Amino acid sequence: MGIENRIRLAIELSNLSLKDAAMLCEIPYSSLQNWVSGARDPRSDALISLASHLGVSIDWLLTGQGPIRRTHTPESAVLESRLSPAEDSLITLFRSVNEDDRLHIKNIILERKRFRELEQRIHDIDRLLSNHITSN
Repeated sequence: MGIENRIRLAIELSNLSLKDAAMLCEIPYSSLQNWVSGARDPRSDALISLASHLGVSIDWLLTGQGPIRRTHTPESAVLESRLSPAEDSLITLFRSVNEDDRLHIKNIILERKRFRELEQRIHDIDRLLSNHITSN
């Protein structure tokens, strides 16, 4: 099995389309198309990105030898066990967008958090005022 087939298999095992895999791995779609068609050989940094984002062993991706899936460290296994499917989905989506979009998402989340904190403070003040008024 050639490297083009291993790349294709890694993408299929991740249940991604070629386009989604390109976005997730921050690789130009046309480059990925060229690699899976065998028209060109991938660069080493692109193979590292593919292996990392798709969870496959770099050894297997390069040579076809060894296990397909990357061996997890205890730290990554603990982190993965703490993630719900919704959290995992959000992380995958977050990783698939560019840095500007990531910053925008982060700012929106921080803004919503501040609003919730303000709402809670207003609620607490309202409760204190209500208690104060009823006690007088």
